[in-house]
Amino acid sequence: MQHGDLETWSRTRILVILEGVLATVTPITEKPGWGRRERVTGYDLEWHDVPLKRMIVMAGRFDVAFDIVTFHDQDVADEAADYLTSIPIPYETIESANFKAFCSKLRFRIDVQQIIDSDPERLHHYGQLGRHVLTGGDF
Repeated sequence: MQHGDLETWSRTRILVILEGVLATVTPITEKPGWGRRERVTGYDLEWHDVPLKRMIVMAGRFDVAFDIVTFHDQDVADEAADYLTSIPIPYETIESANFKAFCSKLRFRIDVQQIIDSDPERLHHYGQLGRHVLTGGDF
């Protein structure tokens, strides 16, 4: 309800996949010694300016909410939230999700208008909601 109206109200949501669209995520690895596996000690996020500016313009002109999703660790989501809050870029939520579980839950999210992703392999799992953009490109 909004402003005393008894009709249900929901905001249109656009899901933006962090890796590829908003930033390039590169794991920082460390090899501890001979015979041991490399382990990920952190992530380096290289941000793309054009899609970040598009989010600012769309949030200012339209009543749309951006949800940002990453398929990496929660550390990536936390680092992205810190960066986007300091700029400030308008977004509603940032979450780290398992890809398979994320795709299965999409059927029940009626407020999602589109999912913006740059990976063609993942795009096939979104159905008609998926929208392809180039890495770091405008949407």
